[in-house]
Amino acid sequence: MYLASDCELATWLYCFFQADVRHIATQVDCEPEDTKRIAVECGMNHPRDRRGRTWTISTDLVVTRDNAGSVKTEAINVKPNDFDITQERFQRLCEIEARYHYERGSAFALVLSHGLNTNWARNFFYLYPAADAFYRSGFSDEQLHVQTRVLRRLRRPNGAPTVRDVCRHLTQEERLEPGAAVAAYRSLLATRKIWTSMNVTDLLSVAPFAVTDQKVGAFDTVRVGTV
Repeated sequence: MYLASDCELATWLYCFFQADVRHIATQVDCEPEDTKRIAVECGMNHPRDRRGRTWTISTDLVVTRDNAGSVKTEAINVKPNDFDITQERFQRLCEIEARYHYERGSAFALVLSHGLNTNWARNFFYLYPAADAFYRSGFSDEQLHVQTRVLRRLRRPNGAPTVRDVCRHLTQEERLEPGAAVAAYRSLLATRKIWTSMNVTDLLSVAPFAVTDQKVGAFDTVRVGTV
């Protein structure tokens, strides 16, 4: 997996935590012969490099989604939020890239990203290592035990105003290893067993009642188009 910027990383994380996403490919090259044909059909010049050679168009992300058994793909071109999308060369490239993927039954989206300069992106960046660890090796019995205790206390916080207080009280009362309750909360979020708004500066500062253990999709933060 290769991500060329924090903008691509943020968009990748956005997709990763959506419940219907099954696969994310990065830096997917389009077939040059097909993109050259599309350029001719559209009556435009194909993008070329500084030496005049045909430029191989590469799509930043290709996301595969499974919605009720129906598999769909979406090609995503990612640019920084301040990128000038009115450039003629860029518009030409996007039109060719979009038509290329439409021919293959995929949707196409241009995403203008703020990178990791948003709360939700930083929170996903914080959660990802826990998700990756779970998908690689699962949870130990002890980790599952602590997660169960954290879930129960979140449902009945006994006056604790924040999740941080819930974790602190639970650690003291049950003599847990330092950091075990926080790690359990992080893992529960990372595997979507619980969820809360990602648009907060600190996931531990939210109130226990702001955390849900209902089945969730991705999150209620942003829509593809500008992230």
